Amino acid sequence: MIPRFLMIIALCIVCYPSFGQEDTVINTFPFEENFESVLTPALPPGWETSYNRTGDGDFTTENFQGSNRLSTRNATIEQYVATPVFDFTGYRPVSISFTERRSGTFGAVIRVRAFINNADTLTIGETQLTDANTFIPVSFDLPSQLLNEIHVRFAFQIVPDVEGTAGTLRIDDVRIDAAIQYTHDLRMAGIQISPPLPTTGDSLHTTITILNAGLEPASGFTVGLLLDKEQLLTEKYISKVISPDDSATFHLSSTPLIQGIHSLQAYVDYDINEGTETSRTIDIHITEPVRSFPWIEHFDHPDNTLPLQWHTSFTGNTPDASLTTSIVHKGERAVIMSNATVNQFLILPPFDTSDGILRDITFFERRTGTFDATMGIEISTNRGEYFQEYTTFSHSGETDYIERTIMLDESLSGNDILYIRFRLAGDGAGTTGTIRFDSFTGNARLNHDIAITGLELDPPLPLPGDDIQISVIVRNQGLGPAQDFSVTLHRLTDEANGEPELIGSYTYTGRLNPSETAVISFAVENIPSGFSLLRAEAEYPPDLQPDNNIFEEEIFIRYTPKTLIINEILYHTRDGQPEFVEIYNPGGQAVDLLHWTIRDRETPGGQINRYTLSDTSVFIEPGLFAVLSADS
Repeated sequence: MIPRFLMIIALCIVCYPSFGQEDTVINTFPFEENFESVLTPALPPGWETSYNRTGDGDFTTENFQGSNRLSTRNATIEQYVATPVFDFTGYRPVSISFTERRSGTFGAVIRVRAFINNADTLTIGETQLTDANTFIPVSFDLPSQLLNEIHVRFAFQIVPDVEGTAGTLRIDDVRIDAAIQYTHDLRMAGIQISPPLPTTGDSLHTTITILNAGLEPASGFTVGLLLDKEQLLTEKYISKVISPDDSATFHLSSTPLIQGIHSLQAYVDYDINEGTETSRTIDIHITEPVRSFPWIEHFDHPDNTLPLQWHTSFTGNTPDASLTTSIVHKGERAVIMSNATVNQFLILPPFDTSDGILRDITFFERRTGTFDATMGIEISTNRGEYFQEYTTFSHSGETDYIERTIMLDESLSGNDILYIRFRLAGDGAGTTGTIRFDSFTGNARLNHDIAITGLELDPPLPLPGDDIQISVIVRNQGLGPAQDFSVTLHRLTDEANGEPELIGSYTYTGRLNPSETAVISFAVENIPSGFSLLRAEAEYPPDLQPDNNIFEEEIFIRYTPKTLIINEILYHTRDGQPEFVEIYNPGGQAVDLLHWTIRDRETPGGQINRYTLSDTSVFIEPGLFAVLSADS
């Protein structure tokens, strides 16, 4: 049995690595190591590893998926790998970053530590199992205590996981960043905008963070904002003193911006500044809210980028949602997202609900069998500052398009701007599966909305000369009462560029409550037999949805009994074939052709050709045709 004090000594040796002699010292930045300069399993110069798992070293390099990586196994054994020595003389340490990939059973904590002169230690950060079998980027800020230190090593330590097994850990793309230390060095350390998802007409509020990375206190500088690299939005002189290593935030506001994608640059101007990190630029999307309903989006756009009003997350520099022309539901394109194990989101255009209620959003969703991630619907009523979960959807088991509907509570509306976000939780077991969205529709009830919903004819099948009434059906589809609206009725003529014929006009001065219907009737005279196209139009200045204020319908005025019409003429034939005239009986009674004649137009000389159709009784029944020709 090993004495307890010996066990404690052994553990301490593991917790505080004893490094060998260092011949490699790094004093240029950024430092990058992707392990491609060595032959596996050797480590690069200056790198060291523990020997707790194997006499050949716990960490080695291996070729994995075509490139070299650091690799170790067995999450139950404490191990480490250490970098070469870094000399931060004249440098301010900034960050250490790397990528890690674990098998599902490698649940041990990776603890990143800095060792100063192989003795003093600082814990930089820790990681634990996240997405197994996927390279995950990790980054930690480096503490200011490392400034000007001449002997610093970083170690990746495995804190044993007693429940783990012989899983595998891989580390790659190690990078250490540091910046030159100046006496006077004001830096633009951060920029945030509010609201995060601005719309046209919004005043943009910007919060910028200034860091004094120099050795002396700083004051008497200017901060400002530039739009699209040249337009000065605002500028402010700052007399506040910022001590070394301290930071301060400042708030700047600008006038409303127009719709489009803009670059916003925040800068600090300090006359004696020696550093160069004096500005930061971000892209901002100024969108136009949806105010017209029903809103419909089929993604019929000329390229594979989302429409301006839509937002998506990014994996690296690649947008998670894009447009595809393959397997669409309707129109030319659909939205596609991939990989059920990656958290990602898609934000719909902003909806202006200050003038009504957004009732529902309907869309079509299509998943492959392996795309089993949960889709959460989240809603923001404060312009994207905060999204709250509203409902969720999971895989239905269907791999064709299915229709989904989000019914919205009325309390969500009336909040000026409403954002709806689709968030894929990344909790799926699938990997390369896809999900598609298409044919979005949004329906709303607005405060003021009257609509013409139909026309009625009395009698339903009138004859010329009948007393005809045409009734226009007007419905109040808004949330509030309507009055003092006018309705006009026109008949559209067949003549090219002909002006519509006014049938009548009426102003409704009563009160039409929500969901009620008004019937406005017009007495009509002299509409010719046959089909006529009528147009009814309502005019209501407060109306927020004018698209449903026009209604067109074709009506039929019966022909008088025993009426014939010429339906078709063939007056110029080939090869001596006879000419013919086709006649039609549109009436309700049979017509006897006895004593009927047909003639042509009078010539300039006054000649008229007239022909008798039949010398005996020949009847054309209602709705039938007859063809007349020289040999008939």
